[in-house]
This record gives sequence, C-alpha cells and structure tokens, in this order.
Amino acid sequence: MARNDEYCISLSAAHKEVDSCSSHKYERINPVSIEYRFGKRIHELRIKRRLPQEVLATRTQVHRNYISDIERGKRNVTLKVIERLAGALEVEIAELFKDMDWK
Repeated sequence: MARNDEYCISLSAAHKEVDSCSSHKYERINPVSIEYRFGKRIHELRIKRRLPQEVLATRTQVHRNYISDIERGKRNVTLKVIERLAGALEVEIAELFKDMDWK
C-alpha cells in the first residue's frame, strides 16, 4: 500500500471516530428531566439577581462553561456544587428546588 493510501485510510478512520464522538454533543435534552428543570431554576434565579454567568461561576468556584451546562440541563450537579450555588445566589438550598414540577 502506498504511503498516500495509508494516510487516506487513517484520515477516514479519524473522521468516523470524530463523527461518532460528536453525535452526543447535539443530544436533545429531556425537558422533564431533573437536570433540565434544575438548570432552568438556576437560570431564573441568576437572571432575577442580574448576575452574569461569569460572576456566578466565580462565586461557585466553577468554570463559566459549567454554569452554562447546568442551565441547559447538561450536568448532573453534585451536592457540593448545589451548596455553592445556593450560597452564590444567596438563597437556602431548598429555594433551588422550589416551584419545580415534581413527578
């Protein structure tokens, strides 16, 4: 096999790998999932307090992208982060779950 053919085969394999990995990037978020509902609540509280994502991220000691992922329902947040979110938003932890549709 010629060197050029080997290169083409490895590129083809790389593209298939990227395609299979990137497909999960565009997964639809289930709007009834707890992650989605929790993220929506965090977003509501953040907007109500007029806090940019960067400020909330700094206060919770996480990356701004992580805050964005939480608000879009893409993260299953740990108890430690929930505690920090409540502190950063100056609410009780229970307030983060208030008015959520519990099914």
